[in-house]
Amino acid sequence: MTTMADDQNPSRDTLSPPSAEHRSIKVETRSSSPVDTRGTASPAKRARLSLHDCKSRPFWPETAVTVNPPATAGYVYLQTKACRSLATKALKCVSCSRRKTDLGGCRFNGLRYFREDVSAKKTTDATAYAFKDQIAADVVSAEPPPVVYSRADAEFVLDTIAPTFLQILRQESAHESRPRLLRLVADNEGYRSLCDVCASSLFSGYFMCFFCGLEVCIDCFDDWTTGEPGAYDGCVQGYRHKQTQLVPVSSRRSGEVRDLLAAVASRRRSAAPAAVAGLPPPETAHYESTDELPFGRLWAAGSPFVLTNVALAEDWSPQQFVRQHGSDACYIVNADTDIAFPSTVGRFFEGFPDGSYEGQRQNLKLKDWPTTDEFRAVCPDLFRDFETALPAPKYTRRAGCFNLASVFPATCNPPDLGPKMYNAYPSRCEPGGKGTTNLHLDVTDAINIMAHATVDGGSVGAVWHIFDAVDAAALRAFIRQRELEVPARYVNPFEPRAAHGRGRAVTDDPVHRQIYYLTTDELDLLRERHGVTAHRLVQRPGDAVFIPAGCAHQVCNLSPCIKIAADFVSPENVGRCYALLHEIRRLARVYKKEDILQLKQLLCFAWEAASRALVA
Repeated sequence: MTTMADDQNPSRDTLSPPSAEHRSIKVETRSSSPVDTRGTASPAKRARLSLHDCKSRPFWPETAVTVNPPATAGYVYLQTKACRSLATKALKCVSCSRRKTDLGGCRFNGLRYFREDVSAKKTTDATAYAFKDQIAADVVSAEPPPVVYSRADAEFVLDTIAPTFLQILRQESAHESRPRLLRLVADNEGYRSLCDVCASSLFSGYFMCFFCGLEVCIDCFDDWTTGEPGAYDGCVQGYRHKQTQLVPVSSRRSGEVRDLLAAVASRRRSAAPAAVAGLPPPETAHYESTDELPFGRLWAAGSPFVLTNVALAEDWSPQQFVRQHGSDACYIVNADTDIAFPSTVGRFFEGFPDGSYEGQRQNLKLKDWPTTDEFRAVCPDLFRDFETALPAPKYTRRAGCFNLASVFPATCNPPDLGPKMYNAYPSRCEPGGKGTTNLHLDVTDAINIMAHATVDGGSVGAVWHIFDAVDAAALRAFIRQRELEVPARYVNPFEPRAAHGRGRAVTDDPVHRQIYYLTTDELDLLRERHGVTAHRLVQRPGDAVFIPAGCAHQVCNLSPCIKIAADFVSPENVGRCYALLHEIRRLARVYKKEDILQLKQLLCFAWEAASRALVA
């Protein structure tokens, strides 16, 4: 487990028997977010190099893995500083041996016990060590944000999330029954830990390598076949991992998972959403007011739609951003080449009237601005305007009781679900066009409001193509076919899943990778071959587009557009979110994507908040 970095914990200078005042460990986030790899080895190449190195390594020899030994065994000296700072040759954890700051602090600081004081230079037995349960006595539950529930609201949340949360807790309960389980219960407020293999957030149970401290989530451990080269293999001392050297760990006290499982299992299960009759066809899924909007029925069916006449009161014009933020540094992305270059907010928005940058018409976008600060801090007036205007506020607002992320305590590293701005010049969706936003799908629900659009050659707004969640498999099959048929058009920058005919390769998941835009002719071909038709929604100023989790979508601006969007997590779609996170996890061997959502922990917070509301 990753511990607090040494420079953050200067009091740990020596090794000594642990005292009653020994404070609990804290877990840091080890970020594995995708980064720009231009000028470096590609993710695919790095993965191939890693696998090649691992294949030539031997496995660890059979060695005793000591967990919770009896007091007579003599393991009394607690390691209280980083492995690399020890005066003796004890095994170093993965962070210390590789000196990788992105892996977090020392994994064994505050966890590993020796028979001798390994800070002494004459230590003779630094190879024998053990791990013991560490259960902090002063763990205080984080204070949740104030979210208002009616009794009916709380009942709805509990009943709707129970089936998915039950799956998670059954897996955790099975983990709790594993032999030699190690309990490391600490005050982890403000910290979180990620699986070293797939970058998923660790919830309660996980595995830790006895020799290097590698942390593996339960799903990756269950998927792991010992001897198969992969991200599991790189241990210290030039060895490869074996499952037998990984220690099962729980971050909860004995009985906590059992009691929570019993409470969740006692709730009645919500039936699967029935087909919704009388909904508009894909081309006409527009509603003019919230009064006529059958939101509950639409959302239960997982149907995207547009709500018009959403009133924003503040000035969202490009001129306003030039005045207020013109000198702010930013990066502009060329959507045709996917290359970013530095600029300023003012220079970007000055080109809005005619969709040109420095005198040239280009397919440019200023995506997810502001990139480093919360939108609320950078544009407080616009944030309040957006929050006030949001339709279906129980779902879409930060404090909405049906936005499950609303109850994530601020001190527990909550997910950043926006809002973010999407600002872009016009593009083309016809053959030869690249669109504005490539085909992709999100693990959360989303609402996107167009705040401003400039008329460009008689066109205004943006065209969305949104697919039903059930169409994802057909989309993947179609794109893989096209990668083989027209490789010059479908260029695959990632490690291929498999090779087919003539040595050409297909992308492991062309939807999650977000690398293609399907032009109108390709959409026609998709319909002919697979019978799949997208919801084609035209968005204009004042229109709010609702996109359910798991619905693949792409966007093409018809004119320069300013949009503001936020993600939310609705009770109806947590099952789909959970399935999507598993899909992303399986892609991690080539390109990790950090689990920002933390769905398992989010469901736990939501369950506790709704349960408290019923008691109150």
